[in-house]
Amino acid sequence: MRKVGIAGIQQKSIQNQIFQQKQQELQQKQLGLMKEQLEIFRANLQEFATKYSHRIKKDPVFRQRFNQLCANIGVDPLASQKGFWSVLMGDFYHELGVLVVQVCIDTRTENGGLIDLDELVRLVGQKKKVDKEDVIQSIKRLGPLGSGFQVLKVGNKQMVQSVPKELNQDALQVLELAQVTGFVTLPLIQNKYQWDTERIQQVLDHLIQDQICWIDTHPIDSEYWVAGFFQAT
Repeated sequence: MRKVGIAGIQQKSIQNQIFQQKQQELQQKQLGLMKEQLEIFRANLQEFATKYSHRIKKDPVFRQRFNQLCANIGVDPLASQKGFWSVLMGDFYHELGVLVVQVCIDTRTENGGLIDLDELVRLVGQKKKVDKEDVIQSIKRLGPLGSGFQVLKVGNKQMVQSVPKELNQDALQVLELAQVTGFVTLPLIQNKYQWDTERIQQVLDHLIQDQICWIDTHPIDSEYWVAGFFQAT
C-alpha cells in the first residue's frame, strides 16, 4: 500500500508540474498577443496623430481627449525626448512654456510671482488657444529647469508660483484665508488661527517683502491684499 501511495504522490506531482508548465506557456502566449495588439494600437495612434496633428495642437478639448487615449494604451507624448511624439507635442508645450514664462514675468511686479492659475490661463489664452491642463503640463516641463515654476494648492484655488521662493505653512494659511475677499487683516487672522500678534506680523511682513501682498493702511485695521487674488477678481 505504501509503494502505491508514494507512486500516486509522485504521479500527482508530475501532473502538477505539467499543468504549471502549460499554464505558463498559455500566459506567455497571451502576453505575446497583447503586446502585438498594443503595437498595432500604437501604430494606429501614430497614424491618427499624424493625420490630425494640426487639430491636436489647435483644439484644447480634442488635445485632452487625445492625451487620454494615449494614456489608456501606455503612451506618454510628454515623456518622449526624441522621435515622433516629441516632435508632435514637444514643440507645442515648449511654445506654450515660453508664453507662460512671458506672462508670469510681465505680471510679476503686480503679484510678486504668485498668480491665480485661471488668470494665467486667461492671459495666455489671449495669444494661444489653451486650457488649464495645457498650462499645468507646460509648467511641469519647466520644473526640471530650476526656474521655480510650480502649481500650489491654496484652499480651493490653484496658484502658479514663478519665483524660487519658499512659502511656509503659515504663509499658505494666510493666503487661504484671503482667497474669499482678496485681503486679510491682523484681527481676522488672529480670530481664525489664534496666533499671537508677532507671528502674524512676521508672516505679513514676509508676504509684503516678496510683493505677494500689498498693504492698504487704515487707522484701525490695515488690509493686506493678495495681489494674485486681486488680479483674478
